[in-house]
Amino acid sequence: MFQTEALPSQKWRKNLRLYDKLALAGLIVIPSLALLDGKADAATLRFIVIHAVAILAILALIRHETKLHAWLRVLRDWYPLILFTFFFAEVGRAVNLLFPFWLEPHLIQSDYWLFGQHAYEYLAPRLSPLTTEIFAFAYWAYYPLIPFVAALFYFLRQAEALQPNFGQVMARICVSLYSCYVGFLLFPARGPHHALEVSIANLTSGGFFFDFVLAIQARSAVVGSAFPSAHVAAAWTVWLVLRKHFKKTFWALLPLMLLLSVSIFVLQYHYWVDAAGGVIVAVAWEWWFARREKRPVQPTLPSRKEESFPHLSPVRKPLLTQSKIAG
Repeated sequence: MFQTEALPSQKWRKNLRLYDKLALAGLIVIPSLALLDGKADAATLRFIVIHAVAILAILALIRHETKLHAWLRVLRDWYPLILFTFFFAEVGRAVNLLFPFWLEPHLIQSDYWLFGQHAYEYLAPRLSPLTTEIFAFAYWAYYPLIPFVAALFYFLRQAEALQPNFGQVMARICVSLYSCYVGFLLFPARGPHHALEVSIANLTSGGFFFDFVLAIQARSAVVGSAFPSAHVAAAWTVWLVLRKHFKKTFWALLPLMLLLSVSIFVLQYHYWVDAAGGVIVAVAWEWWFARREKRPVQPTLPSRKEESFPHLSPVRKPLLTQSKIAG
C-alpha cells in the first residue's frame, strides 16, 4: 500500500502531495468562477459552504495522517476521485464565463470534414444492437478503469518502489481532468446530443450497458463540456502509466482504449475531434511528468543546528525521499 511517513507536526504542510495542492486549489477556484459569472444564488452559496467543509476535512486528514484508522487513511489517499464528479458538474455552471456563446459549430465542421455529414447521419445506419452495446460497454468502462489502475499502484508489487508511484498517478489524473475543465472555459461547446438535439436512443438500441450509459447521461450530463473530452483524457492518462510496470495489462487494454475513444462520438456525446483533444491532453501531461520524475532529487542539507549537534538530527529515512518524489 502506498504510504508516507508523517513529518513532525510543526512541519505537517510538507505532507502535502501534488494532488493535494491541486485538489485544494480546485475547491477554492471552482466556486469562485461561479461567483465571477454572477451566480450568487442559493446553489452557489451551498457549494461554497460544502467546499469550505471539504477543505477543512482534507487538511485534517493530511495533518493527522499517521494517526488515522485504516479506512480513513484510504480516504486520505483516494479522496480526489470523489471530488472529480462534483468538480465536473460545478464547472458546467460557469462554462460561459469567458465566452457567453457556444463554439461547437467549429466542432461540427470537423465531423463534416471527416464523415461528409453529421456523424450520427453517417454512423447510425451502420450500427446494430450488438455494435452499439460494444461501444456502450467501452464508454462505461471508463468508470471502473480509473480506480482499477490506481489500485494497481496502491496495493500491488511493492507500490512504494514503483515509478510512477500512486501519488504521481493520482497527480496525473488530477492535472489531466483539470486541464479539460480549463478547456471547457476557453472553448465552451455543446455535444451533439445537446447542440443538435440528437438522442442515440432514437437512432439505435442496445442492451444493459447501453441503458446504463443513457441513464448516466440523463442524470449527470453537463452542457458545454465537449472539448476536450475529459472521458478520453482521464482514460488515456491511467492507461499510459501502465506501460512500464504493468506491460501485459497495458497491451491487453489497448483495444478497449481505442473503442472507448471512438465510443464518445459514436454515442453522440462528443465530436471526433474531442476525442483527439483528450488524447493530446493525456500524452502531453504524461510526457511532462515523465521528464519531471527523471530529474535527480536534491539531497536535504542538514541545518546548522544539526551540524553542531549531530545527535539531535532526526534519522532520515528513504520514505521521506519517496514522499518528496511523490510530489
